[in-house]
Amino acid sequence: MAASSRSTVQPVESISEKLDEIFAKAKIDVALAGRLGEGMQTLADSVTGIADVSRAVQFTEKYATNVQKAAESMERMHVAQAGLVNAMQKLDSFVDHTEDFHQGIQELTQTLQRANSTYAVTLQKIHQDFENSQNIYTNLSQSMADMAQAKSETENFRQELARLNEKLSSLNNVYGNMLMALKS
Repeated sequence: MAASSRSTVQPVESISEKLDEIFAKAKIDVALAGRLGEGMQTLADSVTGIADVSRAVQFTEKYATNVQKAAESMERMHVAQAGLVNAMQKLDSFVDHTEDFHQGIQELTQTLQRANSTYAVTLQKIHQDFENSQNIYTNLSQSMADMAQAKSETENFRQELARLNEKLSSLNNVYGNMLMALKS
């Protein structure tokens, strides 16, 4: 029997179950083993009680047929055993690929977690920039309102200054006329 690629020792029940499975695949059943045993017993009986050569030849042919059947069964058992070894190798390969797949999924999960963290930080910065933009817009609106009010106040100041100039001019005329009246 070929050595398994695993170094674990299997319990007797497991080995027995595998042999039963191999015999089942090779179509070696109790009846065939019984027939083989019966053939051997018949051969033994024939050898001890050989009555004539023709009967011995007949049993020899039967024995040869049973030996041939046993050889065919052994060959089928060998083929089944090779198939079992091949299946176990494929199972080992599948386990290796499964572990690689699992590792790949874990790496993908870690990459997605990093991307999510980066996304969360970026989203937080965008939110903060948006709030800053709103504050700037609010301040700009307030500045525009203040400038509009300053414009209005400047216009009032100019009007008042123009009136003051007019009154000062009138006052200068009155004062000039008074000085002229005093000189004359």
